[in-house]
Amino acid sequence: MTRRRASTVLGALWLALACHDAGAAERIHLFDPKGQLVGYALIDSESGRVDYYDVSARKTGWAEIDPARPSDRVNFFMPGGYRAGFAVVNRKGKRVEFFNAANRHTGWGILEASGRVTRLNLSGRRLPDTAVPLQPGPAD
Repeated sequence: MTRRRASTVLGALWLALACHDAGAAERIHLFDPKGQLVGYALIDSESGRVDYYDVSARKTGWAEIDPARPSDRVNFFMPGGYRAGFAVVNRKGKRVEFFNAANRHTGWGILEASGRVTRLNLSGRRLPDTAVPLQPGPAD
């Protein structure tokens, strides 16, 4: 086993153990349109936060529920803390609308019970999955 692979495996194992100890986070695997694993998301429904990781266990960003609109809006951030955009979630209709940081509509998605969102661009082409800290159902 190479040194890099060993450190990746140990990092992923440490992260999994840390999340298991925390008890609140749920791990969701994320796939690209071809069905290849591209990473995972750790959803903490209690805090309203999702952390995104690539297959090497490197953090690629996070999302959190907007405190001004807690029942239907999720803000996305890059690893450096820069705002990447937001999503408006129709929990009853299980539909998610995505917008970039300049408030331009960039696509939509279908919300699953686990929090995973199957994303599509505006022309209907499949994009890699994402996750949000909200589940389908009536809005609060």
